Amino acid sequence: MLAELPYLKNPGIAIYSSPFTMNISLRQLRVFVAVAEALSFTRAGDALGLPQSSVSTQLRELEDTLGLRLFDRHTRMLRLTEAGAEILPLAHKT
Repeated sequence: MLAELPYLKNPGIAIYSSPFTMNISLRQLRVFVAVAEALSFTRAGDALGLPQSSVSTQLRELEDTLGLRLFDRHTRMLRLTEAGAEILPLAHKT
């Protein structure tokens, strides 16, 4: 999965880190997919059996590792960014 990330369709979104330096966990990817499907940290946490705070932490760590913002967060609204939408199919493969 990581080998595919440098080939994102949008040339403005590139990940140049070596796959060996990225520390992305399967748990982070599962949290990302759950949040993307539910569009809610709380509902994603309920589906995964995790507290909302853990979901938020896992997602923030994934975004920090990737150097990308995966969601636009607004009051009572959550939506995927372009980068998040491009990474979602790759995360589904895991």
